[in-house]
Amino acid sequence: LAEIAREAPVLPGDYSLGDVVFFTGEDKKYPNGDRLTYGARGEVAGRSCTGDGKDDERLAVALPGNRSAVSLPLSELIRQPPADLKERLSERLKAACMKHGSNDEEDCADITELSIVHQTAIGADIQAIAESALRTSLAKVERGHRERNVTLLSEVLRAAEDIDWYELREKAQLTLEEVALPAVLKAAEESGDLFCQLAVEQRA
Repeated sequence: LAEIAREAPVLPGDYSLGDVVFFTGEDKKYPNGDRLTYGARGEVAGRSCTGDGKDDERLAVALPGNRSAVSLPLSELIRQPPADLKERLSERLKAACMKHGSNDEEDCADITELSIVHQTAIGADIQAIAESALRTSLAKVERGHRERNVTLLSEVLRAAEDIDWYELREKAQLTLEEVALPAVLKAAEESGDLFCQLAVEQRA
């Protein structure tokens, strides 16, 4: 009972639980796949609890696509999108589009970058950039469909899942199934694998 209170704890910086904040620090990717992206929109999830004596200078912030809240310095959090965010995202989008389609390795990195641009732009309500990132990414799915390229579609799907990009993930998954299932069915028929044939037909 000594550790339980009826009121929510007082948070540093005059913030409250659920307040919207924008991250202004350097980009970072954690080993578990969580990311910090300049301009990302998040919500205050509570106090920082690292126990290093500096928790009054930080907040725990939940960011879209991350598995857990991250302790971030108050100096890297603001209540409105950064003034230069639109310009930065525009440059980032152009750089991602320049890589578009050059080779398999850059294709995968390209989609990941487009995903980050899209998610950050959505959070800051910069619709034109978000829509442009989505169009470019969907064009890669169409390319994979046109070329019957299972490898490319798989890379797009993995990248979309990595950052939880719903629109792209759904489109890539449906297209991958459309491209891959006929080949799987043909192989099952040639090998006489009735169980595989039945599973593919039910999936289709």
